[in-house]
Amino acid sequence: MHITFRPENGRITKTNMSKYELRKTIKKELRDLNWRIDMKIVRGLPYRTEARRHKLLIMQLNRLSKSSVGFMSAFFTRVAA
Repeated sequence: MHITFRPENGRITKTNMSKYELRKTIKKELRDLNWRIDMKIVRGLPYRTEARRHKLLIMQLNRLSKSSVGFMSAFFTRVAA
């Protein structure tokens, strides 16, 4: 389950996404956010809020990557040990 804040209507919505869809959505948001951060840097504007959001998205992406390793890799690491 993924919880999203929609600033346009001020509501928090719950959506069910596969890990692949969630990862794809996070990567797209990171691309957009990186572009906005770059533009603010070029213009000499502060980008603190964007940097915080970037950090949170990177943490979510890392958490997804760790959990999506799968049972087969866990099985093979136990067999090899």
